[in-house]
Amino acid sequence: MAEADRKLNDGIRALKDGGKAEARRLLRDAVRLAPSSWKAWLWLSRAADRVDEQRSCLEKTLQLESESELAQRELAALGGLPRQSDGGAREPADGVPRQWAVE
Repeated sequence: MAEADRKLNDGIRALKDGGKAEARRLLRDAVRLAPSSWKAWLWLSRAADRVDEQRSCLEKTLQLESESELAQRELAALGGLPRQSDGGAREPADGVPRQWAVE
């Protein structure tokens, strides 16, 4: 977990310093290493390139920490509430979106 924490902290620092691409890389690593870290998912949402990625990260944050007011507010600012499962495609068991999976 120490490696995931380091990636999370480095990603937050990079994002705050304006290095969005570097932050995104580090935060994706953090969620791969610790997919149950709601903080890593929340910060990754802030580094996302696209609204659908941001929404997906915020929804994952709320799955892990349903009381996160930050995630609730940020998701509401995107114009929506968490999507409900419709029985369709599911995310991988590790919680990392397929587009971020290591080949």
